[in-house]
This record gives sequence, C-alpha cells and structure tokens, in this order.
Amino acid sequence: MSTVFDGTDFGSWKRAMMIALSTKSKLYFVDGSLQRPDPNSPNFKKWIKCNDMVMSWILNVLTKTIADNIIYAKSARQIWIELEERVWSS
Repeated sequence: MSTVFDGTDFGSWKRAMMIALSTKSKLYFVDGSLQRPDPNSPNFKKWIKCNDMVMSWILNVLTKTIADNIIYAKSARQIWIELEERVWSS
C-alpha cells in the first residue's frame, strides 16, 4: 500500500488498504475479528507486536495531519474505527 490518504476518496483508500492487509493476513486486526488476548495468554506478546506493526503501516500511509489526530489510538482496530467515524472523505 503506497497511496497516502489525504482525506479524500476514503472508500478507495480503505479498499486498497484492506486488500494490502489481507495479503499479509492482518485484516483481522482492523475488522474486529481478532480480539486482544488476555495479558496472561501466551499469545499476548505476539498480538501486541503484530498490532503495533499494523498500526505503523496505517500511520505511514496517512498525511501528517491525519496521523497526528489518531496517533494515540491504542490498537489498529481503534485507528480504523476513528478513520471511519471521522469520515475523512467529507
């Protein structure tokens, strides 16, 4: 995914991003189908690492202004929801 989202044409950007995440088997971090495991789970550290990676991928394809507005989200899912709720395409 190399198209930087600048607040226009959110639908196309979202679709391209979903395809890119799917090819890396990481779509479930943004679509809500993979919940954060319990901190005592043996998968917790792996989940944190993958979530951080997905967050960085998303942040790196946003303009600085948009990224600055969502940088403090705690998960890739939260970033995704905030982008959808803000309707950047308006």
